[in-house]
Amino acid sequence: MFTARMLAERWHCSERAVRALIARGGLKTVRLGRLVRIPEDALVELERAGVASLVAPRVTTRSVE
Repeated sequence: MFTARMLAERWHCSERAVRALIARGGLKTVRLGRLVRIPEDALVELERAGVASLVAPRVTTRSVE
């Protein structure tokens, strides 16, 4: 079982990005009381599918006037 912080370190992204992925339903979780954990099988499945595109920060552009 993994925490959002553990996955953020593993994937070199923010913990917030991992939590956003969970909120979008892109990562299966298990609740243990108030705690949220990610099972290893869900992690392996997601990594095989290509996790980088799911947690990569979104690039936004602003028009400069």
